[in-house]
Amino acid sequence: MKATQTQPASTPPELDATAVIYLRVSTGTQVHKAHDPEGYSIPGQREACLRHAERIGARVIGEFVEPGRSATTTARPALQEMLGQLTELRPSYVIFYDLSRAARDDFDALQLWKTITDTG
Repeated sequence: MKATQTQPASTPPELDATAVIYLRVSTGTQVHKAHDPEGYSIPGQREACLRHAERIGARVIGEFVEPGRSATTTARPALQEMLGQLTELRPSYVIFYDLSRAARDDFDALQLWKTITDTG
């Protein structure tokens, strides 16, 4: 698994690269907004993640959406579903709009990183 960092311009995209994207908002009011001043609406995150996947040459094979859930715990249904499907889906990339959409603190982020990379 690779992080969501953009590849340097000189690095060619992987052949047949794939990605899954994870989208999360903290409040129900952000779920369907077309635009949020902070950029955290589900539609805004989706658009940014799809653009990033296109830039790195990855085909999106899965989308996991967590509507109106706090990141105070990693025991969120869509996040756990995504993690559970990584072994089967085997994406080249896992894309988050921002790390804050997946993890509240560095400890959770490191655990999430380990779980993702351990799936190969």
